[in-house]
Amino acid sequence: MGLIPSRTIVLLLPLFFFFFFFFKTDYHVTTNVVLCYCCGLHNFRELAYQYRQNIPASELPGSVTARPDCYWGRNCRTQVKAHHAMKFNHICEQTRFKN
Repeated sequence: MGLIPSRTIVLLLPLFFFFFFFFKTDYHVTTNVVLCYCCGLHNFRELAYQYRQNIPASELPGSVTARPDCYWGRNCRTQVKAHHAMKFNHICEQTRFKN
């Protein structure tokens, strides 16, 4: 009881070697790394967010800097709606119901 069946080990062993030899454990994305569409999109979104976050407030228009922060910040699901996105700042962390 509590032991892994040998049949399971035989099936998982090739998968372990595949991930061990073909995936880096440091997860640093460089220009030489090939990503699937989902991972590439995730990394592109994160890069775009960080780029916008690093723009000094002095270089942004007044209409952008005058917006109050959205309670949900970057996790807001409503920011895809133009009216909500124009009304609140989403380049911030979530402040409401954060665990």
